[in-house]
Amino acid sequence: MKKRIRTEDIKGMKNRDYVVFYVNGKRIEVRDERIFLPLANFLRYENDNTGTKIVCAEGDCGACTVLQAKPKREQLNDVPLDYISCNSCILPVFLLDSCSVITVEGMELSQSQLDPIQESFVRCNASQCGFCTPGFIMATASLYEKKSQPTKKDVQNYLTGNLCRCTGYDSIIQAGCDVENANRNKLQDRYFDPSMTQDLLNHSQKSIYLDFGEQCKYFAPTSLSEAVTIHAEHKTKIISGATDLGVQINKGRYRDRVFLDLRFISEMHEIIDNQDSITVGAKVNWEMLRRVTKSTHPKFSEFLHLFASPQIKNVGTLVGNIANASPIADSTPYLMMAEALLHLKSIDGERQVPIVDFYKGYKDLNMQEHEFITHITIPKPKREAIIKLYKISARRDLDISCVNMAARMEVNEGIIVGFRLAYGGVGPVVKRIYDVENFLIGKDVNPTTIQKAIEMIPSSITPISDVRGSMTFRYRSAQNLLKKFFFEWQRENPNRGSTALSAK
Repeated sequence: MKKRIRTEDIKGMKNRDYVVFYVNGKRIEVRDERIFLPLANFLRYENDNTGTKIVCAEGDCGACTVLQAKPKREQLNDVPLDYISCNSCILPVFLLDSCSVITVEGMELSQSQLDPIQESFVRCNASQCGFCTPGFIMATASLYEKKSQPTKKDVQNYLTGNLCRCTGYDSIIQAGCDVENANRNKLQDRYFDPSMTQDLLNHSQKSIYLDFGEQCKYFAPTSLSEAVTIHAEHKTKIISGATDLGVQINKGRYRDRVFLDLRFISEMHEIIDNQDSITVGAKVNWEMLRRVTKSTHPKFSEFLHLFASPQIKNVGTLVGNIANASPIADSTPYLMMAEALLHLKSIDGERQVPIVDFYKGYKDLNMQEHEFITHITIPKPKREAIIKLYKISARRDLDISCVNMAARMEVNEGIIVGFRLAYGGVGPVVKRIYDVENFLIGKDVNPTTIQKAIEMIPSSITPISDVRGSMTFRYRSAQNLLKKFFFEWQRENPNRGSTALSAK
């Protein structure tokens, strides 16, 4: 292990050179390169919490699920923490700084008494090979932290991020439904400790500077100005929820470890509701975004149900998804259709870039040296706008898209007065289809117009063949999704179009 190099305080800030967190109520400090370990590895091999299983190491199967909670700056130390589920196999230890973690070992009430959730799994024979069981128990625990009398649908929703390779889902779901919860204490009450909360709050107000050599650094500043300086001086990689980067690290595809974490900067966690838009900070996770957009962007909020598991939505971020620049990102078609605006910051100042101009090529971004994304502003849709989002994938839920699409239309007396269309999975970047948009505006909604628009799609996209779908399939899917948009609109509004459209 390399010798740790202590860093100097920057601009008089009170900094620290370690991370601190609690596991099942036990305080842990890490002052060496173990901060870069996935949490699951640390729990199993450094802390003897072997109940947490590592199976996929990609955040897909949920066997490694644990609960985490972090106090908010405005939170009083006499208020219980709010525990959420996460995948510990892809979560670096440093992202747990100033957090409380509960593993499956922390569920039991005593050495001779199981938690009612565990008892239900035993009673319903919900464990077969047993590898997935700790993750299912922790995911179920996250549900019962939120709801005292969950429905079967609630159980199914909360367990979507957990995979049972023995196909014992019926008994697992039954166990989730049959928990004797009437007299059960929530984990947030069982692990409530004002001194722990105060300790975590105190540490969250101190910047972290850990330097183990040229390619091994971790910075977590408490101010945006501090972050800008660090990013310029050390050429850092911004890390958010690690839902993608954590996988790349586990698979050996990303070896440099020079990370900048914005989690201690309060404005990065804000969603500002403006009159005509919302502005989302870089650290706003998917679950928070989904709740807020129920009222501001309802179709987008509905779509987020298909986007990821609870474990991923609890830590992954919208801005991280944007910066990852995947051509099949599920959020980007909607953001392009909505004409969202990115806020970039660097030592040279601030800049705003429309998201439609952000992707210059595959993983090639319209960002200047030292810039990073701090916020994104998403205009609110007009009340009369018809908006639909589609996703084609091997599975309906929790799967990577083959083709996705977002479309928005305004119609006045059968005439299209506004139209926006964006596709993912049909080229090196997510793309607005301006030719089709311009063609449709001012046209009557009728089969001839729609067919001409559909026939224009192939000349506007450049799909490839890969493991998720052939080039021909993507061409056909892109055309069919546009046709589906108009057919569904006609079906929902039979008196607004001039001529009925065929579903064939």
